Amino acid sequence: MQPVLLVAGPPHTATLWADVAARLQPRADVRAVELLTAAGHGPTVDGQADHLAALAAECPRAPVLVAHGLACPAAIRAAAAVPGCRLVLCNGPVVHLDPVTRALARAARVPGLLPALLLRPPVFLRWLSSSLGLRRAVRNPYVMDRDTVVAICGPLFATPERRHAVAAYLRSLPAAVRSTPVLAAEVTLLWGDEDVLYPPWQVDDARAVLPSLHHVAVPGGRLLHPVERPWLVADAIADRFAPG
Repeated sequence: MQPVLLVAGPPHTATLWADVAARLQPRADVRAVELLTAAGHGPTVDGQADHLAALAAECPRAPVLVAHGLACPAAIRAAAAVPGCRLVLCNGPVVHLDPVTRALARAARVPGLLPALLLRPPVFLRWLSSSLGLRRAVRNPYVMDRDTVVAICGPLFATPERRHAVAAYLRSLPAAVRSTPVLAAEVTLLWGDEDVLYPPWQVDDARAVLPSLHHVAVPGGRLLHPVERPWLVADAIADRFAPG
């Protein structure tokens, strides 16, 4: 079967993909991958791209690499390094970084501030589960209740080491997005068309570095459409790349 790597990046863990993976499983060889968890790979976009490229190289055939949100820059670089690797991006930075992440990246440059204060679980998870956090990333705010936010995001901030890794990744994002490589490989942008952080006009801007992109709109989808509409995401991936 077609290998499919589902990649989650900060602030989400691999739990983000649980429902998508369950629906894809009968039709593909699915593995959910969480950035910033593997030893031996630096906590930067380039370091995590190396990690993804190594995982892709272990697959019996060139995989489909599916990335969401802040995992997208690492996935683009990994796909550029693995011949035959096909790429699906779900609402994340390709050539633009959203204003919230830009602010966090600036805060991460202040020594100790982000991991010591902003990324502490009591502070960051409270914000993520508030009406100013991930509830704005879905159409139905009840999808992102506190228990769900803690399940999807909590482990990423559970230890000082993990918080420092998140801060390092955030620091590396602005330069990585400014230098997104041109990718000739087959790319699908599976894009929620009501996302305020990564609005649909960014798909057209992405063509500058992804000239072969295929745009699949998720009607009414916001940033977290893999959680809110996993059946649509899974079926779109399967229909395009993993017929089984």
